[in-house]
Amino acid sequence: MNYITIEDVDKLLGADWTAQDKKAMSVVQANAWLNARKICLHNDIVPDAILLAGANLAKLSSENKLYQTLDGVVKREKVKADTVEVETEYKDGSESIVSGDIQFINDLIAPYLCRGFSLTARICK
Repeated sequence: MNYITIEDVDKLLGADWTAQDKKAMSVVQANAWLNARKICLHNDIVPDAILLAGANLAKLSSENKLYQTLDGVVKREKVKADTVEVETEYKDGSESIVSGDIQFINDLIAPYLCRGFSLTARICK
């Protein structure tokens, strides 16, 4: 499902949110990210919170901050076989963290995520 369009992002963030040649792929990635989260809707109308989340996702994508690989520099790693124990310590400042932008987006979409079976279940797209 496409939750957000270029026109939606332009309306919410202004037409200059990124270069014209980046808009299409940024919106594709934003929709892919949202689709991977199993958002449930009561109907085909996309709520304002999802539109805002999608717009912010598209902006992050246009800045190469949505789908990026963050490799931490391992300072120490500990593995124990019996009774299974794994511990990894990263060099200060190198571990990947969830950005404030993604935390905001997660909070926007949280009320719309499918959560198991219910008699009043939303339609999952």
